[in-house]
Amino acid sequence: MNDVVTIAVVSNEKYLKHLYNLLRSLELNKNIISISICLLNIKKKQLVSKKLNSIYSNVYIDFVEYEDSFSPNETKALAANHRVIFINQLLKKHFKTIFYLDCDSIVRANLKEHLNELAASDISIIFRHNHDERSKVATGAILFQNNSNTKEFLRRWVEKIQPIKNYWFADQITFYETYLETKHFIDFKNLRAEMNDWSFNDKSMIWAGKGNRKRQNLIYLLEQIKNKSTHTLIKNFIYKAQNILRDINLYKET
Repeated sequence: MNDVVTIAVVSNEKYLKHLYNLLRSLELNKNIISISICLLNIKKKQLVSKKLNSIYSNVYIDFVEYEDSFSPNETKALAANHRVIFINQLLKKHFKTIFYLDCDSIVRANLKEHLNELAASDISIIFRHNHDERSKVATGAILFQNNSNTKEFLRRWVEKIQPIKNYWFADQITFYETYLETKHFIDFKNLRAEMNDWSFNDKSMIWAGKGNRKRQNLIYLLEQIKNKSTHTLIKNFIYKAQNILRDINLYKET
């Protein structure tokens, strides 16, 4: 492997359909970035691996088995929080830049140039300082430069999350705690909103299927259909429908 940049993604069995959609969106937008995928408790490993490689050619896959002693809700939180452990593992490899994305994201641009723009900082993430401790950062998209500062941050982050890795929001809470400890020597940058957008602006590079949005928001759902379609007329019709829905939403807000 000689890739400089990788996109890191974690998924369990339930979220595979979103992962497939993410890979389709990367392919459609002519991304040639490698994808490092961690798959948790997958039953049909060979079948899933074959499908992932059929959608996107530059894929590295790690399979991880977690013990089944957790409740269903804890298991879901565990899958979300495993991003911390996986990113830490990737930092030990050759990648210069690691861009973590939630698997229910939809990519709408070629990301390589935009990731290079952020290379000057150690870690880039969307900060939301005015929210409660569970939401001071948005961990659905995080850019890491592979250096000693970032490795120290991840060492502390992993240490903090391990005792509570089966709790919801543990990743966001412990990221912010680690940020407060390390901000005097680590260079943090605020990731642009269009790289982790849960309002589905047409000009955003990445849409986040945060929470129920991936199941209930028509603009997001239509984007998935558009990415699967091979017909230009259908794609154009969907694009117009999405704009109408945006206008309706703006009218409701005013």
